[in-house]
Amino acid sequence: MTTSGVTASYGSYRFKPVPLATMAVEHFKTASRTIGGYYSLTLNGTLYPKSTGGGEGAKNLFEEKNRFLSGLNVDYDEFLINFESASPTCAGTSVYGRPRVRSVSFAESPDNWTDRMPYTIELEFTSSSITGVADYIAEDLNLESLTTDYSVSFVGPTTAGYWGTTSGIQQYFGPKLQVQRNISAKGLNLGLATYNTAGMPDYSGAVLEKTAYDSALEYVGTVATGAPDLGLFTNSNVLDVSGTIGSGFASAALTSRDISASQEEGTVSVNDTFMFFPLGGSLTGAANTLAPTHKVADTFSFDISDSESEGTTTIALNGSIQGYTSYSLTEGFMNAAEGNTAIDEAKNYLTLGLMGDNQLFERANYLYTDASTTGFNGARNPFPVYTNDYQLALNPRPISKSFGYNIADGTISYAVSYNNKSGPCLTGVISESINMTRNRAIPVIASQVVLGRANGPVLQALGTVTAKSQDMSIEAVVVPPSGGVLPIGGNACPLNFEGAPDYESVVLAAEYSISGGAIFRTSDNETFDPKIGRYTRSISWTYTPC
Repeated sequence: MTTSGVTASYGSYRFKPVPLATMAVEHFKTASRTIGGYYSLTLNGTLYPKSTGGGEGAKNLFEEKNRFLSGLNVDYDEFLINFESASPTCAGTSVYGRPRVRSVSFAESPDNWTDRMPYTIELEFTSSSITGVADYIAEDLNLESLTTDYSVSFVGPTTAGYWGTTSGIQQYFGPKLQVQRNISAKGLNLGLATYNTAGMPDYSGAVLEKTAYDSALEYVGTVATGAPDLGLFTNSNVLDVSGTIGSGFASAALTSRDISASQEEGTVSVNDTFMFFPLGGSLTGAANTLAPTHKVADTFSFDISDSESEGTTTIALNGSIQGYTSYSLTEGFMNAAEGNTAIDEAKNYLTLGLMGDNQLFERANYLYTDASTTGFNGARNPFPVYTNDYQLALNPRPISKSFGYNIADGTISYAVSYNNKSGPCLTGVISESINMTRNRAIPVIASQVVLGRANGPVLQALGTVTAKSQDMSIEAVVVPPSGGVLPIGGNACPLNFEGAPDYESVVLAAEYSISGGAIFRTSDNETFDPKIGRYTRSISWTYTPC
């Protein structure tokens, strides 16, 4: 049995007579894949005044045109082309879906639109002409366009730099690799068409299965959760990340993200900035440990000076640490893991790496002891005299240090100075000054005043000398036992010499070093200010050789 008829409808409007239909497919492609497309269905037909039960004449024809346009005024309504037949094998729906009405136009007619009106309709079925899922042009993407662009640049010195330490470990200060990534997509609307229990499409409910904006957002969101792969840029003629930049880079850190989107246009764009930090070199005894742990840029410089009046050499180390926040790729672009903000990264690098591993001193000591030291620009150490045999060791205890914190910018500045003076005698003493005075033995003379003697008294040596004497003064500063702050209204003021340093061992050592047979301590007094931690002690001895 043959087909007895064909019906076509869009929403509640039924085309009479059924127009002729032609179909075309447009694919949207990148260089490597198909990302979306649509089926274009063109209907060419003619309106008649009696097509849907109206009367004859131009007035009825234009009323039919108005009903026609009213039915096509809504996008994503139900479109059907059915074959009618008494035989199940010949009957059925050939095309159904929810298209977008791209255009409706009317052509001239021989009767000047008095009895007929030719028309052309262009319908667009995104991705599928039948169900929205059965014959996807590009499954899961549903995009009109997409881009994922990268821009790679170096941050910091353009060549790797090393700075040695006295333990033989070289600290690495190479460039950071900055990768700018732009992800953008323009989506396509996908008309809703699900199956009911009879196997036919069910168009109830929402008219769109997925909006163009949702399609774009889904794609961009998927790509944005992954970090760039440096392998994309590795080429011996373009960027050799292993040969020219030490031993490679740590994993990427997302430092910033900008988002732009338009729901009306169905577009989403994400601009990310990633930093890759070099692995080469070390700030601890083992290679490649600290640099990838803390996401920072560390720059520093030295000032070195001699003081002939004091016989000391002073090295001032001045530096700046720039921390980088590493945002989560999967939990939202403004979400940084606790403790991983820019200032946290800089602080942890300073306290756990530089200060915890005594690297600030190691940097200064390398400059102080190695006459062949070369800096980043290859300049020779201008102070080779420091390597002579009589060189005093650089004191690892800094004579001054200061730190500046910029929380908003995530930066820490530091200034630390060392010299070659010996450190305090006692542990826990911040600074000290010890002075020794020796009064040598002198002849004892008698002085006799004679009345009327114009030349003064008569002097006579008694054949003996005075006893020798020695004085010692100590001034030291310690951390105040109360921290410098006493409780209001409390009675916890320090008593006696609580918290004062005990210099008795130093005093005894000085006393034992006195060369004499009879040694007597003639005075010994000390003072202590517990609020500022200042301590003084004065001792005097008198002694004779035997």
